[in-house]
Amino acid sequence: LPILLNNIAIWVISVSDRYFLAIWQPAKNVASYILSYQLAGGLITVPMGLAMTILFPKLIRIERDSGERAALDLTQKMLKYYLRYLIVIVAGASAIVIALKYFIYVRYLFDPSVIVILVLAHAVGGLSHFYNKEFELNGRTFIITKSIGVGALCNTVLNLALIPFFGASGAAIATLAAYFVTVLVIYNLSTFKFSAA
Repeated sequence: LPILLNNIAIWVISVSDRYFLAIWQPAKNVASYILSYQLAGGLITVPMGLAMTILFPKLIRIERDSGERAALDLTQKMLKYYLRYLIVIVAGASAIVIALKYFIYVRYLFDPSVIVILVLAHAVGGLSHFYNKEFELNGRTFIITKSIGVGALCNTVLNLALIPFFGASGAAIATLAAYFVTVLVIYNLSTFKFSAA
């Protein structure tokens, strides 16, 4: 059940903005936004998902051999690396998406600031992979569902508030806020407090 609810909430965050955008914007603007979103998401979430797929079995083994605290210590170490290179990741991914849209998808109008916001949103969303590990390891995954649900609610409210006035920029800001709120909620609900220091 938590996995099903997680997927619904993630769907709301990742797809609802284009439906709301379609109410107030022409189809070509919606298509450009979808392309920007998917390119940004692919450059951040695919490598992150692969890294977490490789890391998680190691965390389970460490938890079994040395306890949950040792597994979460490794997760925190990996989080520090991610935070250290976050600006480079965002700048690099933004440059790639802008180049792709400029040179390959020339028929799609685009706003570089929207692309940067979307890349940053996915990078912020990537933080949840680290903060989720406590609840994945101890089987309390419904807490993850709760955090994503709050993010999805935030996304829906902000889409309705921002898109009529700011178009694609409003949708991108709503997405960034949704991922930020998701990470903030999961962090506040965790008992193992990760630090950037």
